[in-house]
Amino acid sequence: WMDECAKRGVMSPPLPQSIELYGPHKWMQSCTMPRLGLGTWKSNPDVISSAVEQAISLGYRHIDCASIYRNEAHIGPALRRCISSGKVRREELFITSKLWNTHHGPKRVQEALENTLQNLQLEYLDLYLIHWPFSFGPEGPHDIDHLENFERVPLHVTWKAMEELVKSGKVKRIGVSNFSVQLLHDMMTYAEIPPAVNQVELHPYLPQDDLVRYCHARRIVMTAYSPLGSSDFSLLLTNPVLLSIGERLGKTAAQVALRWAVQRWGGQLTVIPKTVRPARMTENLSVLTTTEWTLSEDDMQAIAALPLCRFIDSNLFLKFNAFA
Repeated sequence: WMDECAKRGVMSPPLPQSIELYGPHKWMQSCTMPRLGLGTWKSNPDVISSAVEQAISLGYRHIDCASIYRNEAHIGPALRRCISSGKVRREELFITSKLWNTHHGPKRVQEALENTLQNLQLEYLDLYLIHWPFSFGPEGPHDIDHLENFERVPLHVTWKAMEELVKSGKVKRIGVSNFSVQLLHDMMTYAEIPPAVNQVELHPYLPQDDLVRYCHARRIVMTAYSPLGSSDFSLLLTNPVLLSIGERLGKTAAQVALRWAVQRWGGQLTVIPKTVRPARMTENLSVLTTTEWTLSEDDMQAIAALPLCRFIDSNLFLKFNAFA
């Protein structure tokens, strides 16, 4: 229907603004995830607090956090101010955080969540993810030549501890990040509560088609981090195909890339572009709410033909390729 709208020059129906996350147990609360959120990775602690307040004022309800980003203690006061002032109700927000690799042991899972809740000044999280499928020792990441610094904590042990967080009521849904089809397939054999979300690098240079297909068939929502590429690289936003499509539609390459993501798979992907600039926040959010433009099938196919490239390099902290 979106292609027909584009061909006929008429307004397209708006895309779904949120997705209901799968909850297989009757005692699990309903949980709706906004399809476009604010990413906070690499956001400077000095500016992230005001950026989160600005985002909420502009209509953002989904904020993506992680303990390893080292800015949750600055995000928390912003959330508290927005809630206490009446700008937004807690139940209207969708807050994600992630378990870092040093806390995969069962006792450390609970400890990590408590630290995150304290920093974010919240009583519960809407979504808690295993950040990477690797367990470090308490001293943190080291290269593969020093295996004594990798704790032997099987993923099924960590996942069991994550499930207990849901049962405690301190987390509504649990999921994973940077997990492959193989890891997810194995997890489905032992999980009492299946992962609700898999957050991965996903953008026009890395469409992750097989992974998206697998997750879609199992009601696992895919979230695209770095949907505009990495801030360390500008290759994506200077791509001639995206620029050409944007010029024809009167949009930026960033808007084209985000629209590509939210149109895929019947509107079942979520995206968390990072920015601290209000103008960019508005620009990004409009991609989901617009009824004035859409990408045609020809546009989607042209983007699908782009070369593959991964921007997030696990060598930065693992000292080996986690995706090999």
